[in-house]
Amino acid sequence: MALRPAVHSAATLRFYGHSRSLHPPPSRRPARDDFAQIMDELDFVKAQLARLPTRRDQAFVPLKVMFGSAVIGAALVILWLEAFWRHYL
Repeated sequence: MALRPAVHSAATLRFYGHSRSLHPPPSRRPARDDFAQIMDELDFVKAQLARLPTRRDQAFVPLKVMFGSAVIGAALVILWLEAFWRHYL
């Protein structure tokens, strides 16, 4: 697609002084700044991925729950026996 020259009115030319200033060119950051931003975002994603639990961590969760439940259950039984030993036995 061929670029056509912009057609501007006389009022536009008086306001801006020339015909190329209707939309000033965007300021483009250097490529190294873009690369640095991408690398920062990549480091952030790596840090987030490192925080995810591994398969090994997830495998031990049910064992920890079972062990904790057994300890709490045994502690409740012992406390109940100590509290009501003289009254019921």
